[in-house]
Amino acid sequence: MTVIPPGTYRNAITPSGPQTLTIENGTSYTQTNTASQQRIPGTIAQDSSQRVTFTSAAGAPCAGEAGLYRATVDAAGLHLLTVSDPCPTRANDFVSGPWTPS
Repeated sequence: MTVIPPGTYRNAITPSGPQTLTIENGTSYTQTNTASQQRIPGTIAQDSSQRVTFTSAAGAPCAGEAGLYRATVDAAGLHLLTVSDPCPTRANDFVSGPWTPS
């Protein structure tokens, strides 16, 4: 089951500045800092319990570290709640507010 539909989501209020989160085919993602254009690619695994695991790709900050989140999607957008994530930057950015579809 796919919790997060494929697409691009925007969040203007992350601690690292405005960002986009692109979910591709439900199996990969790219987190992009809008100002610096830094791109952080990785893989995503989703289950039927609304749990989503993001794992940064080689060469990215926190490469190989998996972060587990509970995800919900509603009229306001995508909401992520940290279950566990050893990568503090990703954890802070992902839960900073709703990610609105664009």
